[in-house]
Order: sequence, then C-alpha cells, then structure tokens
Amino acid sequence: MDAFALADMPQVGTYINAYDGMPNTLEALVKKLAGESEFKGVSSVDAFCGLIDTHIWREHAK
Repeated sequence: MDAFALADMPQVGTYINAYDGMPNTLEALVKKLAGESEFKGVSSVDAFCGLIDTHIWREHAK
C-alpha cells in the first residue's frame, strides 16, 4: 500500500498508513490497534488525493 491507496478504495471507513512493513513499524501499529499507544501522526500528504469521492463516503457514513 501507499499513502495514495485511498483513491482506489474510497468506501473504506478507516485507513491507516504505516508506510513500511519493518518489524518495529508493525510492532508500533499493533500497539496502536490494541489501544496501548495513541495514534498521533499527521499525514504529510493528501491521503484523499484531492478526489471528491474519497470525501463523499466519509460524509455519507456519519
């Protein structure tokens, strides 16, 4: 996956980009998913890819 994969699947309700599959990255991700660590990051790119349909699904899900 890459930071722009949301353009290919706009209906996904939650998108987590860990950027790589290195063991320390995956360990940190598991801790976050298990609630042992907070998600604090801010994407350095537009994960919505500037596409309206990536936003529509989120508005519809509310």
